[in-house]
Amino acid sequence: MQKKLFLILIIIFSISSLYLYSQPEFRWELGKSLQMKEGTSPQTIDSNLKIDQVVIGAEHLTTFAFIDDDILYLEKTTGDVKLIKNSKVQKEPVYHFDVYKVVEAGLLGIAINDDYVYIYVSEPLDEQGKIPNENNIYRFLWIDGEFTDKKLVNSLPSRSCCHQGGYMVTSPDNKIFATIGDLENIRGGTPGKLQNVIDGKVDDTSIIFQVGFDENEISPMNSDDPFSHYYAIGIRNSFGLTFDPLTGKMWDTENGQFCCDEINLVSPNFNSGWALAQGIVDEKTIEKIPEIEGFEYSNPEFEWKSVVAPTSLAIPGNQWGEKYANSLFVGDYLNGIIYKFELNDKRDGFIFKDNSLQDLILNDGDSYDEIIFGTGFGRISDMKFGPDGSLYVASHLHNGALFKITMD
Repeated sequence: MQKKLFLILIIIFSISSLYLYSQPEFRWELGKSLQMKEGTSPQTIDSNLKIDQVVIGAEHLTTFAFIDDDILYLEKTTGDVKLIKNSKVQKEPVYHFDVYKVVEAGLLGIAINDDYVYIYVSEPLDEQGKIPNENNIYRFLWIDGEFTDKKLVNSLPSRSCCHQGGYMVTSPDNKIFATIGDLENIRGGTPGKLQNVIDGKVDDTSIIFQVGFDENEISPMNSDDPFSHYYAIGIRNSFGLTFDPLTGKMWDTENGQFCCDEINLVSPNFNSGWALAQGIVDEKTIEKIPEIEGFEYSNPEFEWKSVVAPTSLAIPGNQWGEKYANSLFVGDYLNGIIYKFELNDKRDGFIFKDNSLQDLILNDGDSYDEIIFGTGFGRISDMKFGPDGSLYVASHLHNGALFKITMD
């Protein structure tokens, strides 16, 4: 009798444990208490800033956007669009997409313009289990907390696990921009004109482009003038775009191949140089980069010599007062670090006090204390300043989190 009772207790305990561990919030708190999980102890160098958890337990949280007084966020692999209302995650998703569940594909981008919500989606495998042919951008009308009037506004290629890009941003004049990487054209041996092969084909890869530029042609490469859709070319892969609220200038981050991650000031008709240039290069290399359709190369404003996988950028403008008025923040995916760069007077480059950084390159062995702002944020996938003036930081972990950094 005692053995049976003991066995029953063991079974009950096991089932209870499995149920609890299936709850992402429980896994997060367990990892935090045991100090076993990344992103559970974030901190900044400024004691006047407070960090709160807005969300924990989001499955592969990629990006988010503010709408009305609420937040919409994307779960990369579940395909769910979730709503945070009154500081609480709503149980049922606002919308669900079937997605391509692999490495850098899935539910990747969101941007908002008035009552319209734009979502970047890697479509799922087809019936034969083959990689889908499209990364699609859909537009929805947001009415009474629901998505309506679904419309396909852009259709882009897909043929690889990686370099799908997908990040989107709204410009100060309410245009939507998005980025897609090279879909590993270089690794696959099929580089095109947009990777600076002058006689290659144009295939809507390695670009930053205006979403919905021509409603009559949703695939820019099929239009009479594809380059009119493009804001920038020669992008290897990017997970971060932002506009300076004070100047209206675009900035991006770009991931290098084995080295040379970048921050770029992106002017219209910008050529980032891939696959002929990575990082800051000399004049001899620049001369080899062709001028394609009026798109011109310029060196990055900063380079990490070793890969850190920079993702999102955020610029406070006037939201955090004079102390941070000239700051540009960048998150990295590999180390959970938020970097802080100080803009020059023209806000088109950075200034550094440390001699080792004045070449605009963080070389191995250089001191980088000057640019460290926050640590312990896990795998940072997105950052944005909210309408409340707080900096929101998305941590893309198995049990993702959304943090809020607020001035006390």
